[in-house]
Amino acid sequence: MLKIIPTIFNYNSFYSFQIPPITNYTMVGRTYRYYQDAPLYPFGYGLSYSTFTYSDLQLSTTDIQTGEEIEVKLTVKNNGPYDGEEVSHIV
Repeated sequence: MLKIIPTIFNYNSFYSFQIPPITNYTMVGRTYRYYQDAPLYPFGYGLSYSTFTYSDLQLSTTDIQTGEEIEVKLTVKNNGPYDGEEVSHIV
């Protein structure tokens, strides 16, 4: 004889931390389109299918003053299996 054990599933308490109840059909809070806060990273930040290495860094001077321009030369090598583009940031 097969016995069926009744199971009570409280949808609201289990899923309420993830998405609003299905009775609320608005998309606010469910997609990036309605996100009001500032993004953590700019669009495209860190996205690459390749890897790059920097080497042979050369500065026109090592005595740098505030507001002074210097020339920076370096070699950027694509080590990954795919073609890619790299933007070097100097901070």
